[in-house]
Amino acid sequence: MSAAGRRAIIAGTKKRWAAIKAAKAAAEAPAAVAATPKATPARVQVTVKKGGLTAAGRQALSIAMKERWAAKKKATAKGKAA
Repeated sequence: MSAAGRRAIIAGTKKRWAAIKAAKAAAEAPAAVAATPKATPARVQVTVKKGGLTAAGRQALSIAMKERWAAKKKATAKGKAA
């Protein structure tokens, strides 16, 4: 790569970084929209329960699994007997 090409790349990179820094500085600058900011009430963080089984659901699942296991056991025993 020639020295002129290297200088062109460096100049372009510096220009790009300057534009990025200027955009960040503009974004971080406080916006003077409201002269007197209104106090916002403090929010209370509410924890949300995710899923979970009810007692009835747990019972239904237990019965379904027992039926599955019984069917599998019966099919295995039938296969061994033949």
